[in-house]
Amino acid sequence: MPDKNEGLDLKQFSIIQGAVMVYSFCGVFQKLASRHPFLSWSFILLYGLSIAVLFVYALLWQMVLKRTTLTVAYSNRAIAMIWSLVWSAFFFQEVIRWNQVIGAIIICIGVREVVRSANG
Repeated sequence: MPDKNEGLDLKQFSIIQGAVMVYSFCGVFQKLASRHPFLSWSFILLYGLSIAVLFVYALLWQMVLKRTTLTVAYSNRAIAMIWSLVWSAFFFQEVIRWNQVIGAIIICIGVREVVRSANG
């Protein structure tokens, strides 16, 4: 197992991003649930899936924290905003605006800087 102080390699980065991608699906299921009457079977099923996603994410997050520092891991969680943009366009045909793209670029730059400083 790599030392937390060694920096972030591609495998660790991929594990973090996989966990973040799983986390981002929580919002997809919640939005789908919101389209159904409150406490209907479809609402309960979709909201239950959202909770299940959070459970899987919690397990993955613990694996991430074993391999990297909290600062690096948590800063990468901001990428969930970018995944949310992707899912909103893909699943809900929402339009991605230029200011959202600029925001995504700023997030990526910030995450890159945190990872770069962790790698020394």
